[in-house]
Amino acid sequence: MHLITILEKHMHSLVSLFVVILFAMPLVTTSAGAQQQKVRVLLQGNPMDYVAPFVVNGSVKYAQLNKAKLKKLVNVFALRCSTLPTDKPALGYLVDLYNSACIYNVLRHDNLQKPTDVKDFFTEKFIPWGTDRISLNTLENDVIRPRFNEPLVHFVLVCAARGCPPLMGSPLGGQSEQEIMRRLRQSTKAYLSSPQGLSIEGNRVYVSKIFDWYRVDFGGTDAEILKFIANYTPKEVSALLLSASAESLSWIEYDWTLNAFENGL
Repeated sequence: MHLITILEKHMHSLVSLFVVILFAMPLVTTSAGAQQQKVRVLLQGNPMDYVAPFVVNGSVKYAQLNKAKLKKLVNVFALRCSTLPTDKPALGYLVDLYNSACIYNVLRHDNLQKPTDVKDFFTEKFIPWGTDRISLNTLENDVIRPRFNEPLVHFVLVCAARGCPPLMGSPLGGQSEQEIMRRLRQSTKAYLSSPQGLSIEGNRVYVSKIFDWYRVDFGGTDAEILKFIANYTPKEVSALLLSASAESLSWIEYDWTLNAFENGL
């Protein structure tokens, strides 16, 4: 009985190690083209394929999702993602993992009104990663951001709040590098055309706090943030931003209300 107890205690670690070895081995021994094809095959079962039909105009029908099914999809997908290479197409899968794990985390907490109502919503380690577990914050800040150094990723990572960019209605994983970048630019422009992303009132320029929280990704200074935003706005708006002083920059109050579809939770 003692031996059985020990095996049960460590079963998750043993299974996780087996999955990591299983999915890592083919990726090391193939050419770049064959490697990408193998990644597509290995990463079938993207949880965002399941979630997509429940996304309406960037909001989620949480009440209609099956928590147990999504948990299984996220857990298996996360273990596979932990073996991904560092090329751009891998970014799509990791974005899908973050977004689906965030949605699953909402389902883990009954009657959630705001993700910030749960103290450790973003810091709890519930995502399988190799033989360990990581948090949403770790996935974003220790994996995705440093690995790809792509500021536009902030406009496709959705933290389950209305202040976030709208959730894409289809998975990003499996797309080419060109298509991923096209969708990142599209999402950035869409967010900056919304009142959650950008608003100009007189001499004041109000932008999402995303640009403040992650300012290092957007140039670091208020002046550089304005220049960055100008690249993804219409010409007339861009001209106003480029002529605005750094002192004119202010932050839009972030709306942490759950991004639930009105007929959902």
